[in-house]
Amino acid sequence: MKRYTQNPKNRRLRKDLLGRARMRKRKGDFLIEGTIALFLLVSLAFLLLQSSLTILRPRSETIAHNMADAYLTFETALANRVDFDTIPVDGQWPLYPAFSQTQVNLGTMPQSGVIMTGDVRRTRMAYDWAPTGAGAIDFDTLGIQVWKLQSHLVYSVNGTQFVKSRTVVRSQ
Repeated sequence: MKRYTQNPKNRRLRKDLLGRARMRKRKGDFLIEGTIALFLLVSLAFLLLQSSLTILRPRSETIAHNMADAYLTFETALANRVDFDTIPVDGQWPLYPAFSQTQVNLGTMPQSGVIMTGDVRRTRMAYDWAPTGAGAIDFDTLGIQVWKLQSHLVYSVNGTQFVKSRTVVRSQ
């Protein structure tokens, strides 16, 4: 008995190399197999697309937070640059609890081209510091005027609202 031979007498019951009976192909089998393969291929492509978007989403959030930090660096520089004598006069930093609110452009997202905006809320308050210890002198006795300038940036990324703030203490 030969191991890999096929029975020539009954052609419908041919066997493969492992000894299993092979089934005859019917008309339309190729169409069904092709449809199943195409469905699996499209499903795999959709799964890969979703995973790539899942990977890019945190990246866009990181870029948005970096743009917000960059704008707050500008706010810190502005608070340090403004003339000390004009702080109580100009209204750019009103006395707390009042605040001035301005809508600003933070930048453009690189993937989508969406312009990211936020609201900057500025306020100032007198820096209250009570010295302790023997021989301590407070700011009023020395004639020093001290302001705390605060800038709060309110922005949203993917529907979630965030607030970042910077505080600059100025004295004269």
